[in-house]
Amino acid sequence: MKTKNAGKKGAPPPVYIVSGGSGGSGQRIAETALAQFPALRVPLLIRNHVGTLKQVETALKEAGAHGGIVIHTLVDKDLREALIRLGGKLGVVTIDLMGPLLDEVVERTGATPLGQPGMYRKLRKEYFDRVDAIDFAVSHDDGN
Repeated sequence: MKTKNAGKKGAPPPVYIVSGGSGGSGQRIAETALAQFPALRVPLLIRNHVGTLKQVETALKEAGAHGGIVIHTLVDKDLREALIRLGGKLGVVTIDLMGPLLDEVVERTGATPLGQPGMYRKLRKEYFDRVDAIDFAVSHDDGN
């Protein structure tokens, strides 16, 4: 969806990152993409821990009021679809960073995604907790 301000030259539009988790994944992707425009200073605004339709609506209205672009990493299918639908109604450009991959994995495997934000961070923490436990055991091993 294009906004009425799309195509006008001038100040770069703010990029709103809408996430059910911390927003870190969306931020990294946005920063990677925007690094292709080193002369521009694009404002990044993170709207994290978004878990309700009201929060989605608030973020979209804010982005719309500032001519912003919304990128999102929502893993909750209903919330993600609501954001896309409402963004279209409000004329706000929305870019889904998570849905296409989730949908393709579902299509190819028949598996059902959890739809819970923060799973990557949780899995990463569990991994590093295990590594720390192994490091502790190795460093305190008396050889017996």
